[in-house]
Amino acid sequence: RGFTLIELLVVIAIIAILIGLLLPAVQKVREASQRAQCLNNMKQLGLAMHSYLTEHERFAPGWDARQNYAQFLLPYLEQGNVIRGYNPALSWNSTTINPGVGKSNFQITGQHVKILKCPGAHDARIDQYVSDYCVMDSISSSAYASTQMPAGAPTSLRYSFWMRPTTGTGYTSTPGIKPAEVIDGMSNTFVMLEDVGRPAQYLYGRRLPSTSTSFAQEWGNPANRITIQVSSACNQTKKHFNCNNNNEIYSPHGGNTGANFLFADGSVKFIKDTLRGSVFRSLYTKAGGESINQSDY
Repeated sequence: RGFTLIELLVVIAIIAILIGLLLPAVQKVREASQRAQCLNNMKQLGLAMHSYLTEHERFAPGWDARQNYAQFLLPYLEQGNVIRGYNPALSWNSTTINPGVGKSNFQITGQHVKILKCPGAHDARIDQYVSDYCVMDSISSSAYASTQMPAGAPTSLRYSFWMRPTTGTGYTSTPGIKPAEVIDGMSNTFVMLEDVGRPAQYLYGRRLPSTSTSFAQEWGNPANRITIQVSSACNQTKKHFNCNNNNEIYSPHGGNTGANFLFADGSVKFIKDTLRGSVFRSLYTKAGGESINQSDY
């Protein structure tokens, strides 16, 4: 005996309902997997930082005039072949052929490096030599006006892990700092954060139709670092991250509700973007002398 038309329609309706129930679950599993992979990438970068520290007795520079942190850390990520032949005496995008290797710096830094890309980005960007994981330099004074950070912070409370004082009031990123300089504690100090998706532009979790060529998203570019400034587009939200990815902290994880942060002790934590401004600043600086507990974030 065959099925009647009504029975077939009922079966089709049940299948459609089941598919409708399964798709969100599948999407959540995919997002969780991407978030875990992105977190693992940052964890590997943290291990590379500490391997460099063990060998050199100081952390690698975050950047200098001709290279970014990646040039220093890739050999400790089993990516030494990628960076072999790089000439730090020339700019990161120099097209001059380096003696003995037959390649220019730009040919070297123009390579796709998977571990520097977050799989949570909507585009695979296989042909893009970008990094979604950034070091940072300072908190702009403008950020205090547009977010919930305490106003009127002295200069010393605006500089990140990667900055160290020189003479007078100047600061520099080189050479790398020593652990003793992290007065606030290695487990309470940011060293790296996410800025995912460049060169595509995102705002509040939505992709914009334009693509930028001025984000300095290349992994070899010394300018691929973040100044916490918060663009005018984000003023209404009073957020210090996850508004847009225009050289600011931005992550697609958790439905665009937080971001992964690498700490100086090598741990990686997902932090909600509702984090209080005062706590954010305390975690951002390495020698502010603030008292903070992990329960605060």
